[in-house]
Amino acid sequence: MSNLYALFEQLQAWHWLCCAIIFICIDAIATGGFLLGAAVASLVMALIRTIIPGISWQFQIIVFAILSIVFSVLYNKLFKDFNETSDAQHINNRAAQMVGKAITLEADLPAGQSKLQIGDTFWTVNSSNAHHAGERITISGYDGMTLMI
Repeated sequence: MSNLYALFEQLQAWHWLCCAIIFICIDAIATGGFLLGAAVASLVMALIRTIIPGISWQFQIIVFAILSIVFSVLYNKLFKDFNETSDAQHINNRAAQMVGKAITLEADLPAGQSKLQIGDTFWTVNSSNAHHAGERITISGYDGMTLMI
């Protein structure tokens, strides 16, 4: 146990820089943000250790732990919405992608529920009115995988 204390008593700024690099590398491989707070805390500890060279290892570990928690919570609060928003919100919702699309009918479309081929896909469509071949219609919405006309 005394060897461990001796190791901690030798903590220098470069140890904290190495910890920061290790945390960033692990975060890049694994979690996507969870260890960034610890990495920033390690960088701050390296700065503190450089400015105040005589601080005890106990103080360094306590400050590192507190800063890790603070920076992790800040990261989660500030970047949570950023990480969850997408430029392509409907990328996996084919029905939503069809809303607003104008189509020229190749065959008559009766009122009510029926099938309509759009591109290479047959869609279930729901229309309140009957439409004739050659007529241009617009997809106005969807309900599940049923398109509304």
